[in-house]
Amino acid sequence: HARTSDHKSAVEAKSSKKHMEHALAHAYKEHELAVVAALKTVYYMAKKNLPNDHFSDMKQFLVIQGCREVGNLSFQCSSGGRQYTYEHSESVKGFQSAIVAVVEEELKTNLSAAQFYSLLIDESTDIATDHNLIIYLRFVLNGEVHSRFVSLLELPGRTASQIVDAILNLFEKMGLSLDQLCGIASDGASTMVGCRTGVATQLKGKNPFAVSVHCIAHRLALASG
Repeated sequence: HARTSDHKSAVEAKSSKKHMEHALAHAYKEHELAVVAALKTVYYMAKKNLPNDHFSDMKQFLVIQGCREVGNLSFQCSSGGRQYTYEHSESVKGFQSAIVAVVEEELKTNLSAAQFYSLLIDESTDIATDHNLIIYLRFVLNGEVHSRFVSLLELPGRTASQIVDAILNLFEKMGLSLDQLCGIASDGASTMVGCRTGVATQLKGKNPFAVSVHCIAHRLALASG
């Protein structure tokens, strides 16, 4: 039986399958390392405030420096035969979205482990006259104090109620309970600390144990002015 053509063909097919599986696993590993290298590069660019269209140059620079993994960031489309390299700025946005998802998940995990948190907020108008709200959260985890940027929200207006709605919507998405809110820090503007309808007043109406704090830097600016 071992000398028959059918048996020999079966042995060759089995051997070819093993070679194909090995080659596929090797190719997958190379692309995986390339994606990891690309994610690290995109993360570095974000930390240094570099524009997305610098990614292609950064990739070439890394290849020259000997980081061959990032050079494998391409694949051949089987249907059209087109080569994709993931160097366009839109591809960089995809990498950034993946990094954001990981960072947000890590933040949610840390906040769920922390017993309480405090809210740091500031409202501003950018050059396009759009209203924005920057949000930081401060919490204690394993005996260490952490201040983490959470979000930059676009506001429909500058009223206290609109700001409160934006905060509550964000907290709902993050799964945060207002019962754990212990502090609210702001610039001291009437919109933020007004005794009737201010942001802090409305939030304290939902959690009376939260303490409103007027930012010391803004207080110093007012005093020196």
